[in-house]
Amino acid sequence: MLPENRIPTHPGEILDKRYLRPLGLSLAELAERVGIPEPSIHEIVSGQRGVTPETARLLSKEFDTTAQFWLNLQATHDSTLMRSEMAERPAIPESHRGEIDRRLVDLEAHPGDGSPWEEVRARLARLDRKKID
Repeated sequence: MLPENRIPTHPGEILDKRYLRPLGLSLAELAERVGIPEPSIHEIVSGQRGVTPETARLLSKEFDTTAQFWLNLQATHDSTLMRSEMAERPAIPESHRGEIDRRLVDLEAHPGDGSPWEEVRARLARLDRKKID
């Protein structure tokens, strides 16, 4: 199990350290073998790009793994990163709560009218449920 304060390793780093280096493969060689442009491979290895389902399929064929292996690495990295970013976001200041309540009352005056307010109403309701939980 990973420590809670650590972001899991990006799949590009695993690709580089556990596959490319031990096998002596360059980015250009891998790109040619799997049919992905070298700049894309470079972006994955440097953590600037994620592993897509198609890339996962190609890597799994090249390295005798499963596509799910690569997708799980990416999903674990992304979800932990997202939780970390969400934890850093400040809560809505109490001073804004009155304005939010006023807008909710305005929205309630126009229930179910199919307007753009429907989405806003749904989002605010979800936020209120999260705050209660």
